[in-house]
Amino acid sequence: MIKLDDTRYADEDVCKTDICLPEGKDFPTVVYFHGGGLEAGDKAEGNLREIAEYAAARGIAFLSANYRMYPYAKFPQYIEDAANAVSFAVREIKNYGGNGDIFVSGQSAGAYLAMMLCFDKRYLMKNGVSPLQIKGWLIESAQQTVHFNVLRERGEDKRKERLDEAAPLWFVDGELLFTKLRLLCYDDDIVCRRKQNELLYESVLHFSPTADIGLKVLQGTHCRASAVKENGKYPFAEMLCDFVFGREI
Repeated sequence: MIKLDDTRYADEDVCKTDICLPEGKDFPTVVYFHGGGLEAGDKAEGNLREIAEYAAARGIAFLSANYRMYPYAKFPQYIEDAANAVSFAVREIKNYGGNGDIFVSGQSAGAYLAMMLCFDKRYLMKNGVSPLQIKGWLIESAQQTVHFNVLRERGEDKRKERLDEAAPLWFVDGELLFTKLRLLCYDDDIVCRRKQNELLYESVLHFSPTADIGLKVLQGTHCRASAVKENGKYPFAEMLCDFVFGREI
C-alpha cells in the first residue's frame, strides 16, 4: 500500500487528508471524518490508521480528513470543509488510480458531517458535486438533531433536542434523495442517539418506503466498533469493506 499523509484538499491550514492507497488501480474510495464532538480528534488517530490499512489491504482507498473545529470554527465551516474533502476525492482520486466510486463515512461528529452532506445537497452542490454521485454513506452514531456544540455556539443548553437546518432530520421529506445509506448505533450509545437514528430511519421510510436505507443497532457503547479491537480486528473496518463491496452488514 501507499501512504500520502497531510495531502491538502482546501486552502485552510487544517484542511489536510491522510491517503492510504491499495496496490494496483481501479479501486473504490472511502472519505472518512473522525469524531470528537466537533472540537477534538484527528485524522491520524491510531485506530483510524489501522482501519485505513485494513481497507487498503482489501482494495479500498481510505482518505481520513481533518476539518476546522471549535473553538476556532463556527457553524457551518466544518461542514464546508467536509464538502471540500469529498469534492477533492471526486475530482482527484482517478489521478491516484481510483475508479471514481466514492463512499463517505464517519463516526459521531464526523458522521454528523457526513449526514449533513448527504441530506443538505447545498454543501456539495456548491462545489459542483451532487450527493447522488456518492455511491454510499456509512454513518456511525451520528447526531441527527442539531449537534450539541452547535447548540452551545448559540448559547443554548447542549442537552436540547432541536430541529432546523443544522439537523439532518430537518431535511427528511418526500423530495430527499440519496443513494445507499446505512446507519449504525449502539444499544448503550450516547443519551438519545439510538432514538435519533431510529427516528430518522423510520421517517425516511415513511416518505420513501423503497429507499436504500438500513439501520443496525450494535452491542456496546458509543462508536465501540471503531475504537476497540476484537480478535485483532476492528469490527467497523470489516463492516466498511462489506458495505463498499455490496455485502450487507
